Amino acid sequence: MTATPPDAWAQACMEEHNRLRRKFGKADLQWSPRAASYAQIWSNILNARQTGLAHSHGMFPGYGENLYSGTPSCRDAVRAWGAEAPLYNGEPIGTGDFEGYGHFTQAIWPDTTAVGCAISGVTITCEYYPAGNFQGEVVSKH
Repeated sequence: MTATPPDAWAQACMEEHNRLRRKFGKADLQWSPRAASYAQIWSNILNARQTGLAHSHGMFPGYGENLYSGTPSCRDAVRAWGAEAPLYNGEPIGTGDFEGYGHFTQAIWPDTTAVGCAISGVTITCEYYPAGNFQGEVVSKH
């Protein structure tokens, strides 16, 4: 499942994820070519549609997903998700401002072990395995 990221963009993406995870006491993620392939499929679809960001909703069973658009930098994407940290106060997933903190909690979900990300245009998709953000569960920020 794991491999070396194929290029500098993907390497930066994985490094930024792991920097964020370490900040919150979580284990490093490994790069997943399968997750990256799924991410590429979904980024291509979103870029072709040109209707904004929308989740794949079960297209890739067992995977969690974060989306970003604006710049082609995966570091920017992960930093934006990390900037949601102050919005999460340890409440059960699905309560509080989930729309505001859900990217952050997926990125640091403790049971997630692998990530793969891809870009099409300026649409960045990251797929996480196994998925996090289970309704009613909590994640520690320590």
